[in-house]
Amino acid sequence: MNFQLGTLVELSIYEGGSKNILTEAFALISSLENKLSRNKEQSEISGININAGISPIEVSDDTYFIINKSIYYSELSKGFFDITVGPLVSLWGIGTAEAKVPPLKEINNLVKLIDYQKIKLTPLNNLVFLEEKGMEIDLGAIAKGFIADKVCELFKEDGVKGAIINLGGDVRLLGRKPDGKLFRIGIQDPFEKRGVAVGVYEGENISIVTSGVYERYYEENGVRYHHIFNPKTGYPADNDIMGISVITEKAIDGDAISTSFFLLGSKEALALAEKLKDTEVIIITKDKRIILSNGINANFTLANNDFILEKN
Repeated sequence: MNFQLGTLVELSIYEGGSKNILTEAFALISSLENKLSRNKEQSEISGININAGISPIEVSDDTYFIINKSIYYSELSKGFFDITVGPLVSLWGIGTAEAKVPPLKEINNLVKLIDYQKIKLTPLNNLVFLEEKGMEIDLGAIAKGFIADKVCELFKEDGVKGAIINLGGDVRLLGRKPDGKLFRIGIQDPFEKRGVAVGVYEGENISIVTSGVYERYYEENGVRYHHIFNPKTGYPADNDIMGISVITEKAIDGDAISTSFFLLGSKEALALAEKLKDTEVIIITKDKRIILSNGINANFTLANNDFILEKN
């Protein structure tokens, strides 16, 4: 267990693997964080942001891949998922000591800079360019999923047969328990502190990524402002969703989809989930309904009768 990526990282191996594999895994997470975090001065993302509107930057295959994948999810979500939300993240400062509710004028000025279509990629030599000065990429809504997948790949190569990779709510499951049983993952109750489950999902070789208003927030005058921003308004998302868990094969997909779905609201999120291949969703609404997509079936068990379970 380590504190990395701005969150608590837990790696649990149940079967297989060499003596030093956990040390290697934590080192891998650090190296990827140093490459992908906008909060690291020497990161590739910082290099892209510093040179916004000036010149393209050549990046590694990892960074290029994740930015290209992000653009795909921006198009899929009609712009609700947008990694150029960086200026807004800085302005609000939610999760830091500088958190505040900014003036509307400042918010509106920065919203003009948020546009994934102004990310220009040149695949021949992995060039990334932000067209306008002041634009900033923030991979906070997708990087943990990408890193979880990388750790899973490392484990597989090392002979690990059963493991849980938990990067602060981005969970990747490898195999089963040694006794052959499925892994059981608690689904966070968004009305309670972290670690309180509303139900349990059982699975193997999948990822479960959860987004919710409880993760990082700031309160002012009795109003809670969370960290998932609507790039079209500049404010935290405001709809009927309190928390959402997305089940996919790869965590990078679940990470991006969970943010996109959270911004879309329950009706649109459920409709899109049913169209996406190998994608299931557990939506928890503000009026304490739990909405399950068609493929969840017996994998989810309700653990709190204060909630009403709805199957699509």
